[in-house]
Amino acid sequence: MRVSVKSIAAKWLGVIWVLILGGCSTEPIEETVHQACGEGENWLSDTAFTELEANDSPWFYNQHAGERSFLFTSEAGTLTLQRISDEPWMILRQTVASDKFAGATVRFSAQLKGDVATQPRLHGFEHKAGLYFNIGQRRDPVMADHVPNSGEWEWQTISVSRVIPEGEHEVQVGFVHQGGGTLWVKEPELVITNCSSL
Repeated sequence: MRVSVKSIAAKWLGVIWVLILGGCSTEPIEETVHQACGEGENWLSDTAFTELEANDSPWFYNQHAGERSFLFTSEAGTLTLQRISDEPWMILRQTVASDKFAGATVRFSAQLKGDVATQPRLHGFEHKAGLYFNIGQRRDPVMADHVPNSGEWEWQTISVSRVIPEGEHEVQVGFVHQGGGTLWVKEPELVITNCSSL
């Protein structure tokens, strides 16, 4: 049986082509880089608010001073923050640290619903409620600096993004309430949206 040179060459080319394709990754290089720096990963713990009262809860509550002035409860993954007394503000937050934050763009978001009264005036601070975001030990946090943050609104996704300076590895994120009435929260998320350029 005679086999032509063309037939042999075609078979070898087919084998080589299969080897080349088999050695290629089907996963984009860009996606691999993103996963390596944590992009897409939610860095928060207890996002359903089931551990609020636990001794080792990742959520930390503090308020201006005095007797407890805000009640927080959780049911079916929804956090309720309600004013019950006179102190002007409260913050419920988590501290999250990672070397991957330095130089990266980080986004904090949550579904928020509000019935946050601005009248009657209760204190000298702006009457508002919403997302809290601070970098390291800085003194310029985001304090519900978004719209809506007062009055009545139905569920909507609210988010804030910040570029974390090089050398900073820690953020504090959570919720601030310094109005009247109630803020509801669900599905909080802290993600890296753009990795460090280094």
